[in-house]
Amino acid sequence: MRKKIIGIFLVMNIALLSLYGCSDKNSGKGSDTQSVEKEIVLSEESNFYKIGDLIENKNVNQENNSVEIESCYTIRSATIYDTASEIEGIEDKIVDTEICAGGNPQKPDVIEKNEILNKKFLCCDIEIKNVNDSLCNISKIGLAYKENGVCNFLSEPSYFSKSKNMLQGVYEYNLLPGQTMTAQIGWCVDENLLQIENFDKKNLCLAIDYYGDEDVRKFVDLGLE
Repeated sequence: MRKKIIGIFLVMNIALLSLYGCSDKNSGKGSDTQSVEKEIVLSEESNFYKIGDLIENKNVNQENNSVEIESCYTIRSATIYDTASEIEGIEDKIVDTEICAGGNPQKPDVIEKNEILNKKFLCCDIEIKNVNDSLCNISKIGLAYKENGVCNFLSEPSYFSKSKNMLQGVYEYNLLPGQTMTAQIGWCVDENLLQIENFDKKNLCLAIDYYGDEDVRKFVDLGLE
């Protein structure tokens, strides 16, 4: 009888440990997710650039905690088209895109490329220089919306003119260290799809490494009128 009671207590202890273990794990995951999903409060320390500025794309080296320059971007122009289909050759380079409706990452909507072709579209001419980037990927450049001192992420690019492979690695490109190239990059900016109350295109901006550390995160004011 005593052995049976001890056995029952052991089973109960194991069950309790498993329960608390899962609870801690889920709690930790929730905290991480929440910190990633919340809006970014802008301040004087926020790194804002303008059209024509040289932007150094940096990465934190985890081994020695140093910040290294991987590539440089320069946004040369920003134009909003009535429809994406007005851009020559875009049909073969546009992709289905997840848009965070209302700037809320918990409400992502996947917009198919055929629908995007008939919607308002922001296209930017960009100059890219490879400093020491082995990945050559422009997915860190996203569309964001700034208003009342905060910024919210909207979407990754729907279009990249220099994509090296449309089946795999849509945002990847070929560029050797030291080389520079020009390309086009674009996002759907249809008001009905973005679902932003009192939408004003002047508040659209680009966010480089939006979910990165503050010292590597950058914003580009597009000067849209």
